[in-house]
Amino acid sequence: MIFVFHKNNKVVKVTQNYLEISFEKMEVVNALFLLAKKHKKEHIVWCHIDFEPDLNYNFIAALSLSNPTILSYNPYLNNYLNSKLGYIDQNSILKVNKKVRFQTWQMHESVGIISSDLLLKIEKHDTDTTNFNYFLNAIANRTFMNGVLCYSEPQLLNNLALNTSASSTDKELFKFVKQHYNLKWFFLLFFSVFLFERKILLLPFLQALFYKRKPIIKEDFISEVFEKNVTISNCSIDVVIPTIGRASYLKDFLVDLKQQEVLPNSVIIVEQNPNVTAESELSYLSNETWPFKIIHQFISQTGACHARNLALQEISSEWVFFSDDDIRIAPDFLKKAVQKIKCLEANAVLFSCLLKNQKATFLLPHQTAVFGSGCTMVKAEFASKINFDTKYEFCFGEDTDYGMKLKHLGTDVIYLPQPEILHIKAPIGGFRTPPKYLWSEAVIQPKPSPTILLNLLRYATPEQQKGYKMVYFMKSLNWKQPIQSIKENQAHWKSSLFWANKLENM
Repeated sequence: MIFVFHKNNKVVKVTQNYLEISFEKMEVVNALFLLAKKHKKEHIVWCHIDFEPDLNYNFIAALSLSNPTILSYNPYLNNYLNSKLGYIDQNSILKVNKKVRFQTWQMHESVGIISSDLLLKIEKHDTDTTNFNYFLNAIANRTFMNGVLCYSEPQLLNNLALNTSASSTDKELFKFVKQHYNLKWFFLLFFSVFLFERKILLLPFLQALFYKRKPIIKEDFISEVFEKNVTISNCSIDVVIPTIGRASYLKDFLVDLKQQEVLPNSVIIVEQNPNVTAESELSYLSNETWPFKIIHQFISQTGACHARNLALQEISSEWVFFSDDDIRIAPDFLKKAVQKIKCLEANAVLFSCLLKNQKATFLLPHQTAVFGSGCTMVKAEFASKINFDTKYEFCFGEDTDYGMKLKHLGTDVIYLPQPEILHIKAPIGGFRTPPKYLWSEAVIQPKPSPTILLNLLRYATPEQQKGYKMVYFMKSLNWKQPIQSIKENQAHWKSSLFWANKLENM
């Protein structure tokens, strides 16, 4: 383990095995690359000299980092890239939980760790080395979609009080957006700052205008991880399936589970039918023989959130496979899934779940902000600690909310393009009558759904909330009657925000 201490973008000292080694003072990024060449198969820790007394050597020494990983910790309340980034970035998790290991590409110069091998792969690509903070955020942003796992890790430093620190200048922010986002977002950032802050940042805009975009580093950082030899014999899986009116589709999926090379331990089925006099449609559960335990609940209360929460009370295995009732999987699906999970040392994975003939967009495993309650496997020690929030019942956003709860427990979600799930998208099933909402009789109907705004209130920065509103208005605008359209959209938005706050306070 090599430790690089720096200040003002310059190396102050370098130590290895607690002994200081001779090293020419230079810009910290260039020093990292040089050290990576001299000390291959090593991990390099960077630390601002002011935080040297707080460095958690015991934790760092005990780290096992076999995956392509960047750990960092920002002991300040604000990110390096200033909060205006939220106006144009709706996909990233910019509101970081500083108390747990948290999935984020928002890196910081205060402290962090990276492998020499990863540095050498990055060096082959065009990188900006003049500002260490800028460099760290740039390489994380350009690599995480191709498998580099990026985390905020508070245990790198011993307990510190969080204070506010200087963020990037507007010039640096515009430069970052120009280099790392599509061009439309660069112009939209300029417009957003004017709209929401009444500022015309013409100089930062013009200074960044002629920077070229730096594309995602198209290198497979993660596939070699799956070459590990892992043991899967002791892995146990429970499958959770809420269902309503899809008996034949559910049976097809159960047959797929029956043919698995690695069988699930239990299949927990919560069948819903709002008709209190109805009987179960799933007679084959008892009439046929299944090589796994089936736990079947037949209830009259409808709602997938409620159904999944009931199923979670029955979990007894190491893993929970959250599944829909209209999917199909190959006989080696669970075997391959467990092998990849073990290689990644993951706690939650999202599987590719596509319609027939639908082409996959993402071809490499990577951290994702997405969670799918019909195509995800989660370690039971995490899944058992949280429930699906029934405030989202019959609406949108329960998956996002559950996924964010997982992240706030200290685990990320990793997308796996293989093995695949085939989504049949059954034309039958679902709800026979429209559900009743709190706002069903409101004079002004909320748009977008209040549960979408509820997620924004819970997990997005104020700037992200405003940015979402701006993009929503632009997409909803009737250009033939723009003024009238804006007034109507504003009324619907206010109604949605009212009901979102009501849901939150229930």
